[in-house]
Amino acid sequence: MIIIYKSNPEVKRILDMMLESGSFRDYSEIISLAIMNFAVLQEELGGEIALQGEGDEREFPRADRGVLTRMAGFSFGVDDVPVRGSLGKKQRELVQPIPETSPIDLPQAPVRESTSRDVTVDEWLFGQYNRLLPAKVSCRAIANLVLKGGGGIRLVTFSPQIAQMAFDLGKPLKELDERYGHTRDKALSTAFPSNGNKKHKSLERFMSQFIGQTNSDGRLTGLLADLRFVQMLEETEDRIILTEQGWRFAALSNPVLDGSFGDHRDGLSGDEVSYLIHHIVDFVPEERSAYKTLLKHIREGSDTPRKLDLHLKSSLSRQKKGDLSDSFLSSQRSAAISRMVELGLVKREREGVYVRYLSTESGNHLLNRLMTESGQP
Repeated sequence: MIIIYKSNPEVKRILDMMLESGSFRDYSEIISLAIMNFAVLQEELGGEIALQGEGDEREFPRADRGVLTRMAGFSFGVDDVPVRGSLGKKQRELVQPIPETSPIDLPQAPVRESTSRDVTVDEWLFGQYNRLLPAKVSCRAIANLVLKGGGGIRLVTFSPQIAQMAFDLGKPLKELDERYGHTRDKALSTAFPSNGNKKHKSLERFMSQFIGQTNSDGRLTGLLADLRFVQMLEETEDRIILTEQGWRFAALSNPVLDGSFGDHRDGLSGDEVSYLIHHIVDFVPEERSAYKTLLKHIREGSDTPRKLDLHLKSSLSRQKKGDLSDSFLSSQRSAAISRMVELGLVKREREGVYVRYLSTESGNHLLNRLMTESGQP
């Protein structure tokens, strides 16, 4: 079908700029995508979108970019050049903003244990939980499902739906990584399900690690459970609910999900980072201990992977040293460091194949606080 389109000079300038970016094949693709996005936006806002002005100089009202992102599919901007996503309507509904306060009563995360005991590396969070952004995505999705259903959600029913949404979100995140030239340390798409011959296994991994599953003892496992952001409902075997703390985290604005456009290069906002650090200190002794141990060793000069692994192994009992492989200890250290990098507590300095860890100002501040609380100089 051929449709003749009359454009004013300003719109033509924008079309040319978008075409020159290399993100689109031709004008037809740009206009088709714009029409589809506009139709979705109009549907979501009840048909309240209208043109303003008269004649060729009429203009579209300036819609909030966050609204456009939420309603018309993920369309992240880099210097105003879009990176396009492909979330369906149901999947977009999973990550739309939620109210700060839950409309239903939620359980509280258990109060933290005493700060006097530092757990050893084998008790830290599992070494496959190498990013925190996927936890944000899953918390937001669970919160929206809770709003829709009025209670807990069944893992067997909704976990695949959340994982598929995360898979589709991973595509535009990977485009962003490529456009920004993100290194492995800063890549936003890390830990999201990926395409290829092992897509099914990738989705299963995301479900078990970043949403949750029950083990043979009926205990809920996964990053969200370990962070005390979700709990099992007492009266069921496979229904989960966010804790009050998990809801608060889900409600915070996120630059990826809400189109904040403040700093595309980071997957978490400053408010989210601050909330996570305070929450970990108060509710997650295993993660708190990992941060304290690693920051302390880095401050004392053990600032390479090998040096840290030697210190971590020396803290184990003789029996544990025999039971735990070096690769397991390395994965525990590596994942904890990755989460700390995401929170701005540590940064990696690379020289060829060699890596050195540096504590940031935020990391030094946290270590001083944890050392003081535990009565250590």
